[in-house]
Amino acid sequence: MPGNGTRMKQDNNSPLLRPALLGENAKKCVRCGQCMSVCPVFAQTGLEGDTARGKMALIAHYRQTPGAEQAKRLEQALGRCLLCGACQDICTAKVPTLASIAALRTKGLEELGPKTLVKLQVEALTSQGKGSKALRGAARLARQLMGRSSDKSPGLFLRFPATWFTRRRVAPKLNEKPFLESAFIKNMQHPKPGAVGYFAGCGANHIFDDSAKAFLSLAKKCGLAVYVPKEQECCGMAAFAAGDLEAAAKSAAANIELFADRGLCSIVTTCATCGSFIQSWPGLFPENSPLHARAVQIARLHQDAADFFLQKSCLPEIIRNSKGFDPPLDIWHHRPCHQRFSKAATDGPRLLLASIPGVNIVNAPQEVSCCGHGGSFNIRHYDISRKIGADYASRIRRKKAPIITAGCTGCMMGLMEGLMAGPTEKDGPPDERILHPLEVVLQALE
Repeated sequence: MPGNGTRMKQDNNSPLLRPALLGENAKKCVRCGQCMSVCPVFAQTGLEGDTARGKMALIAHYRQTPGAEQAKRLEQALGRCLLCGACQDICTAKVPTLASIAALRTKGLEELGPKTLVKLQVEALTSQGKGSKALRGAARLARQLMGRSSDKSPGLFLRFPATWFTRRRVAPKLNEKPFLESAFIKNMQHPKPGAVGYFAGCGANHIFDDSAKAFLSLAKKCGLAVYVPKEQECCGMAAFAAGDLEAAAKSAAANIELFADRGLCSIVTTCATCGSFIQSWPGLFPENSPLHARAVQIARLHQDAADFFLQKSCLPEIIRNSKGFDPPLDIWHHRPCHQRFSKAATDGPRLLLASIPGVNIVNAPQEVSCCGHGGSFNIRHYDISRKIGADYASRIRRKKAPIITAGCTGCMMGLMEGLMAGPTEKDGPPDERILHPLEVVLQALE
């Protein structure tokens, strides 16, 4: 079975790689500078190399005059990117910047090797191997010794400064047991005709299992059959972001084997990042390969959970007939970058929340900006990530909403850090609760 011990070979026929490796993408940039206006990293650093325009210029220069010094400079610039897609979305020249960065990160990974600490931290949340399970066990022990939790937050606030070990003062709170090993999905291993497939993702599996449980509870209220294969792996985005396209393709192939040709009506995600990358799965494989065709099938079946409930279930009627919230509930709804700038773009979670009686969304859609997390970016460039998150958190707090929602587990971590990590050691857990939109829907119905 592909993805289960089989080495997936990436070649230049992969649609994600072919144009970038030929240098075509960098040539398309007309240096207009529109990307500068939307890049959250550039907003903090002011460095030209942190913009898409700057990266394209560095790519073009490296291709003309390759060398060790230029390669190192390019590798540093390529690493300082959240892969949010805002630059690609606004680009009038339609430069596929994300494919270019992925391809060159792949080259850097081949030449310079992975960053060991980043690799360990990412694998702890994405791999199902024994080593990763041991890392998660060690993290749970560290949680008991070093962290204190809040019932309002999915994060842990360090009991004492630990600058000898980490600059962080907040850490994610791991589930006691991975969601995919829980009893909740015991009877969901064999799909019934017309069932809905659920792709949990690493965030729900290891940290935010309440979002996954909310999906299952709402599906049950609607009388839906759900298929949740416990063998599912990471969507591959973490490997892709690190430049390891071979590992990303391997994960995608394993998941395709589990979800394709199962007679499913939809394949649903509760994480925008996972949904976005599932839409990109076809680009990981040569266009004439069977895996490419099956990946296209999966991408067509994919829906965000909110869109699925709005379009293919009786949940809207159940919500209309519910009491909702009394007194009214103020919510700041965060729309993740991967629901604004990708093939999986949707405003379904906001629409679903707005349909609940008594819900008042306090922010306009245009008030949303990047949370600053960016997966491994948060590990490699924590200071920049925290500044982006802190600036956004200060704007959120002005509206004084007790609930903040986000349909992306990465954003939930980013918001948690932005809200919990104050400027002084005296700051503690926030007053706000960070929830997945489906958790709010479930609360309104119970």
